Amino acid sequence: MSFSDLASARVAEVWNGSIIPALFDYIAIPNVSAAFDPDWKAHGYMDAAVQLIAEWSRARPIPGLTVEVVQLADRSPMIVMEIPPTGAAD
Repeated sequence: MSFSDLASARVAEVWNGSIIPALFDYIAIPNVSAAFDPDWKAHGYMDAAVQLIAEWSRARPIPGLTVEVVQLADRSPMIVMEIPPTGAAD
């Protein structure tokens, strides 16, 4: 089996086993922009959507990945992810 075949098989495995189920869970949350839901904070949908994505991201086997949810008062939350560089720079 070639490297390309192995890579394609791995992508299909992750896509079908992790990404598709997470997307189903994500779209089940009735979250919309704060412009369309003035009571977004009280409804909690945005927090649920952010937590789902943050938790899914934290579960990825990416060395050094950090995931942080940042939220300023009266602002929608933001997910900040950082992956440190590896290897030598050319």
